[in-house]
Amino acid sequence: MKPILILFLIGFNFYLFGQRQVHYSYDASGNRIKREIILNKLQSYSERKKNIQKDTSFVSEKLSGQIVKIYPNPTRGILTVCFSGKTENLTGSVQICSISGQNILSMKISSPIVSIDLTKNIPGTYLLKLTLNGESSVWKIIKE
Repeated sequence: MKPILILFLIGFNFYLFGQRQVHYSYDASGNRIKREIILNKLQSYSERKKNIQKDTSFVSEKLSGQIVKIYPNPTRGILTVCFSGKTENLTGSVQICSISGQNILSMKISSPIVSIDLTKNIPGTYLLKLTLNGESSVWKIIKE
């Protein structure tokens, strides 16, 4: 009976250890600046179902006289970049790079709404470099 109890306790310990998640945060140079260990509360299926919400989070910033919105972040595949303001003379480019600096995608800005397809890319952290009328800005994009 004792060996069964010991095996059960060891197995339960592995089960609880598997519930932790580790998240890392990086600066613009790719250096790790923060490590977070997230302990998840055990929930029943119905509780998890209630907590699932559609992610509509976006990032907004003013760049070269334009208000730039990037959403959803984190994304599951399609990332949208919207420009609002005077959009008739938009000139610029969008570049997606991996966290190691490898160029994944480059495209010219041709309309006030740019859709970027990341569905074929593996989940991870990417950098979006936006150049608009000579000004540049970099955002961290998370692909789930």
